[in-house]
Amino acid sequence: MEEPKKYRSSRYELIREADDLVNELLETGGEVDDFIAKRLEKLDAGICEKLQAYSDAVDSLDCKIARLKAEAKRLNEMAGSCERNLKATKKWAIDVLDARVGLYGWKDGSKHKLSNGTVFLTRRSRTKWVDEQQILDEYCGTDFVQVSFKVDKHAVTEALKAGKQVNGAVTEEYLSISFK
Repeated sequence: MEEPKKYRSSRYELIREADDLVNELLETGGEVDDFIAKRLEKLDAGICEKLQAYSDAVDSLDCKIARLKAEAKRLNEMAGSCERNLKATKKWAIDVLDARVGLYGWKDGSKHKLSNGTVFLTRRSRTKWVDEQQILDEYCGTDFVQVSFKVDKHAVTEALKAGKQVNGAVTEEYLSISFK
């Protein structure tokens, strides 16, 4: 003899059945007859089955999340490696193009046509922070130091660009490269 197929209830059906049983128990004054007992037993089995399915789903999702996080970590490490390689490659390209500038001068040596575009060498400047504490000590109460006693780096950079000397900071020139 074949076992009857198990009927899988949705959570809504289980909740509705539980509400119906509670109402019937309230109507009967809490008395449990054979019909209500069978319905309670069937409801309990349905709830157990549903909770087991949820437990299995949670376990499966936890495993999937762990695998995805491990994969994300692996991809982030690969991206970091690529970023370091890119930075090194650009530095090497700057060195080579800077050597070309030494041969041909800035005007002719700072750009070079390639088969897939042009590479440019550009002179840039940035503020190098030598001693932030010295700026705080020397310029407290000026435009360079904000009330919270943090150096206003933008104001210091602007002052350096304007030709003012700010002890603790200098303008540093560097080269950058772009491929277009």
